[in-house]
Amino acid sequence: MSIFGAVMNYAVKKRYVPASQRFDERPKLKTMRRDEFTLEEYRKLHTVGRKWMGEADKPSSVWYRTVTYNMILIACNTGMGRRR
Repeated sequence: MSIFGAVMNYAVKKRYVPASQRFDERPKLKTMRRDEFTLEEYRKLHTVGRKWMGEADKPSSVWYRTVTYNMILIACNTGMGRRR
């Protein structure tokens, strides 16, 4: 948000947008929470994901499935799927 604010301030300074478009405070957003993955859910994501990657038949499908699988693993292993 701070980078976006700097871009907007630059745009106002150069008169690309009106000054009324500038914002000084960060918007207050409600956080959406969900329960963390259970061990069973994690294992299912992991094993089905590996199988799904192996079933790709085109090089582009292999790439997209690998990226998707890795993003799922990153989300699970970094705590993005945990309660806060």
